[in-house]
Amino acid sequence: MAVPTLDLIMLPTYSLTTIAVGDSSVYPTGWNASTPTIQITPPGYGVMTHAFVAGGVQVYNAITLGILMTDDITCQVGPLPDGIYTFKYSIAPALTYNVTKQFLRTDQLESDKDAAFLKLEMMECDGKLKRQNKLILDDIEFYISGAQAAANKCALKQSVELYNKARKLLNEFVNNTNCNCR
Repeated sequence: MAVPTLDLIMLPTYSLTTIAVGDSSVYPTGWNASTPTIQITPPGYGVMTHAFVAGGVQVYNAITLGILMTDDITCQVGPLPDGIYTFKYSIAPALTYNVTKQFLRTDQLESDKDAAFLKLEMMECDGKLKRQNKLILDDIEFYISGAQAAANKCALKQSVELYNKARKLLNEFVNNTNCNCR
């Protein structure tokens, strides 16, 4: 008898406040995915368990992930932290059918990099400064890509190190640029 092959993917939401997870599992014809459940562990927070839609996409925010409590009177949902998110998806029987995936979220770092780039007045820079700023931004992008690649290959320590290197370079760039990066 054919059995399901469970898998998850993280999908872009283009929002600092949400994260989307899709079920990319392969279910045999006629298979009934019973009691699909997902456990999500955001970086630095505890595990949250949610019902999940087999074959579907779920979107989560700081409230649904237990990062922000719902008794906040403003109901403002803040940005989710960057870092390694762990997802464990299971269907009944959960001991037999489950998969754990880890994804690196870099949305805040990417947003900060984009903001730094847009604040540069590249037309006012001389050619040498312009080239130097471009090289630094390329280096930052290289480290972000490396961090994501390492996370995709379960090299979590390397992923965090590369992420931290990108963050450090970006902070130095913003603080030390000579080309009107405000």
